[in-house]
Amino acid sequence: MRVPTILLLLAACAAPAAPGPVLLELRAPAWVGDAADGWDAAATPLVVRVVGSARALPGDPVRAGRDAEAAANDALQRFARQALTSLQESALERLAPLLPAAQRAQLSPDPVEAQRLAAEAVAGARPLGQWADDQTHFAWLEMDAGERLLPAFEADLAVRLRELSRETSAADRAALREALARAIAAQHRR
Repeated sequence: MRVPTILLLLAACAAPAAPGPVLLELRAPAWVGDAADGWDAAATPLVVRVVGSARALPGDPVRAGRDAEAAANDALQRFARQALTSLQESALERLAPLLPAAQRAQLSPDPVEAQRLAAEAVAGARPLGQWADDQTHFAWLEMDAGERLLPAFEADLAVRLRELSRETSAADRAALREALARAIAAQHRR
């Protein structure tokens, strides 16, 4: 005769407790130690993941969670600025031979514009998870740089090229995409 699962569960609850204290081990999710956990370079080459952490605050887990998200956001901002530098280098490598030396400097966004592009891209990051132990709170964020960072950079570059009576080609855009994928892969290998 087969015993229904609910009866087995009820019987287990009614059983006497084991002698001594019950120890429960909490294991952190894999992404706490590796932000790229589960990332598939072939399926999502332009998605970057980061983890931020903050000291757990007794009695204020909400603030610790916000602090951890802020740390992850900062890590994503640093990545976005590095990725913008990689994109800029790739654009210069491709377009420099076509432009006189005086016009090459106009291809680089000023630092304020680069910061704005990075901030706009990071604003589209989405939280993947949070986890805390008694000492540290962790937040895991993901940003699709192919949807957020690359289009913003290409639009900014197109404006600067238009001023020089130039435009990017499909091959230029493909090279920028490859440069971004390399930057993301390097970030995930850290």
